[in-house]
Amino acid sequence: MNRHGARKYLTTKQAAEYLGLSPRTLERMRREGGGPVYRKHGRHVLYHIDDLDAWSKARAQHSTAGQPVQGELPFEYPTDDRGNLPS
Repeated sequence: MNRHGARKYLTTKQAAEYLGLSPRTLERMRREGGGPVYRKHGRHVLYHIDDLDAWSKARAQHSTAGQPVQGELPFEYPTDDRGNLPS
């Protein structure tokens, strides 16, 4: 926790609740790609709250036509040729 009592890292369940998704959706996104960046701390999967906010902001839409918010580009994390995030 930081000095204000807020957690910087969230579990899958906490991150899903924060984003309004189900934990299963985040698990599927980890397997298939397209989800927010996550970290492995030992066997634990954790999401940094700043990464969740950035991922959500990158998906801002004005309509169901799928056009990004004016002046913003869709956000994608860099991956290697196998689709994995760099270490």
